Amino acid sequence: MSVRDDRQRWVVEHGSGWMVYEQALTQIDQASWQPALALLAKAETIFRTENDDLGLWRALLGQALLHWRAGALVPSVARALAALQAAETSADCFGVGCVAWQLANMALGQGDYATAAEYLNRAQMGLDAVERAPPGGALAAAAQLCSEITRWRQASTRGQIDQRQVEAAIAEIRPELIARLVQAATAMRTAQRGETGSGAAEVVGMFFPPALPDSAALRPAVGMRLARWWQHLISGDAPPLDEESAPISVAGATGVFGGTATEILTSDPPSIPPPTPAAPETAPAQVHALIEQRQMTTGHSPGLAVYCFGNFRSYLNDTLVERWESARGRALFKYLVARRATPVPKEVLGEQFWGDSDPELARRSLHQAIYCLRQTFKRIAPDTLIIQFAGDRYRINPHIAIWVDCEEFSRAIEQAHTYDATGEIELALRAYALAVDLYGGEFLEEDRYEQWTAEPRRTYQAVYLEALHRVARHHYERHDYPTAIIVCQHALACESCDEEAHRLLIACYVAQNLRHLAVRQYQTCVTALKTELGLTPSDELQAFYRRVVASG
Repeated sequence: MSVRDDRQRWVVEHGSGWMVYEQALTQIDQASWQPALALLAKAETIFRTENDDLGLWRALLGQALLHWRAGALVPSVARALAALQAAETSADCFGVGCVAWQLANMALGQGDYATAAEYLNRAQMGLDAVERAPPGGALAAAAQLCSEITRWRQASTRGQIDQRQVEAAIAEIRPELIARLVQAATAMRTAQRGETGSGAAEVVGMFFPPALPDSAALRPAVGMRLARWWQHLISGDAPPLDEESAPISVAGATGVFGGTATEILTSDPPSIPPPTPAAPETAPAQVHALIEQRQMTTGHSPGLAVYCFGNFRSYLNDTLVERWESARGRALFKYLVARRATPVPKEVLGEQFWGDSDPELARRSLHQAIYCLRQTFKRIAPDTLIIQFAGDRYRINPHIAIWVDCEEFSRAIEQAHTYDATGEIELALRAYALAVDLYGGEFLEEDRYEQWTAEPRRTYQAVYLEALHRVARHHYERHDYPTAIIVCQHALACESCDEEAHRLLIACYVAQNLRHLAVRQYQTCVTALKTELGLTPSDELQAFYRRVVASG
């Protein structure tokens, strides 16, 4: 019996989700990418309804690969991460290995060798657990080479080794890295061609990652967008980045398994813990290049990049600020960044951080914290003044180039609203996409209990959700229901009681004649509102539900 016959037998025995999934694979075999994406999204919703994680990770990974093929990085990574979670939930080590391998491809495509090493190791472990790993530990060897490149880069950043030596060393490592990836891909293709159905394992359909597109073919990724914003900020007319700064292309090597549909065997081994991506150690290379260019051409002070969404991070001249002289100094820096448009009186800072102390003690504590803060930055750039004091007020030095993610988020949203108002929908969607990319989590999430962070945190989250609503509505109006569903799911991951996201999801399901999913979504909304807020759905949502679902 052929593999395809076994796959069809599996589909018949295991329900509607797998039937839709089989249809998607047929579309992929025919290179009909958009219909395949729609079918995979539909299969995903059915697998979620049926709590079928074995099917869910395949549908999610399929979407990730199609987005990746089209050069859409953000949805590709989001779908792949969701696939990894589903594979782990289903205790499918083979699934974990396949998804981790694809995530490594994505990281390599963006020049992120540290993250690629982590996922390659995860892929090796997952596939080893089911005896499906490429021979010779090829994935683990590739991970070690990625780590070696990362170490050379770190040494260069710390100024321990001359940049030319680093580039020469990396140039020697890259061919070996590509050779290992080719070895792994070739072994997997050979194994797939030699497999047939077996009564010992369930046979399901699956296709493997396509070759990485050339960097130029990708939709601009976050790093390149940051570079453009930096360019506008510190020079306005800087020339394009040298192509050598782009990530290496390993198309055909890390494009692990070719681009057509094929079959794989699954198994049911124990689960593997999820990967923990390493924190970035340097700012995006493009940002560094632009700062460096500005220094060479104008003698401008080093650039400062600050990330306030999610985990707080600060880079000075492309160096991550890792060691802060004092926790209070770090807190002061966050406050000054958030209010950098206006100098802050020293009395306000004293009241904010030492409100319960004697005024004289508060004054001395403030001076000590400022001193520690300045020492923190002097370790990286001894001749650069980051914190300025004038007129009894403190501020971030306005004469240095600075990029702050939440400020760029607000600019992108403002631009999107302008395009929306003038009917330039495509430009509005791009601007919203920039804003969504920048929103990496709650505003200063580690300071959730600091009173001064509460209002901006609520404001940014509300603006982020509204951006997702607008994007989802645009796709809904275009009858692009799978994309609208994905966007709404992002909104609900941020706020489970978001009635507008629930309403749009219900509308998408009804439009696809999936009324049972629409009913379930409404019930999910009811439960979330009752559990989280002790409320019932608004009159508007109840009326909408009765109109589009209950009457159907």
